[in-house]
Amino acid sequence: MKLGEKIKMLRKQRNISQEILANYLGVSFQSVSKWETATALPDVTLIPVPERATEVIDLCKTLIEGTHFDDVKYDAYRIMAEAYKATGEYALIKDALEKIPEIYFTKLGVAARLLDDDDMFAPAVKQKSISFEDFIDMCELLADYYLKRGEDNMARVQLVMAKNIILATKDDFATEYTKNLYETFLCRLTALDEKLMNISKK
Repeated sequence: MKLGEKIKMLRKQRNISQEILANYLGVSFQSVSKWETATALPDVTLIPVPERATEVIDLCKTLIEGTHFDDVKYDAYRIMAEAYKATGEYALIKDALEKIPEIYFTKLGVAARLLDDDDMFAPAVKQKSISFEDFIDMCELLADYYLKRGEDNMARVQLVMAKNIILATKDDFATEYTKNLYETFLCRLTALDEKLMNISKK
């Protein structure tokens, strides 16, 4: 059972509409609909945390306790960790993350490598998009880490790598599954350039 199916099941068990759940969490009913139809995963950044952190955490606990499906539990722990991050509860973030297994592969990546032709295409395109975004995110996080420690050159290396990855997507094109990667990440180029300029001024 997927997380969206579990949310829908719990919502119906409590006899509440998508609108009521959306109001409770401070999101649009369209967001709840997308979660339930697996069009999108719940994004805790859409929920007004810390104002709603308790409700988010309680909902996650209900999901965890009410299912024997591991994927639902892992998603709930991920969302719970994000809510704890928003409220600054570092020890609880680590506790929630401990419940999520460390997995070094994705279904999309495995499918892209094992399937052929049209069956390979969608997983490969989706995984490429996710991998690019993850790489850029990790470079920025590492740059921030190095900057806090006064290691400006190490930070610069990370930011330049992120920038080069974005520039490498310039000739990319949209598919039915993803947007053009360059257009997706273009707004981040300005932020990267600003960070690099700030390092140069030191």
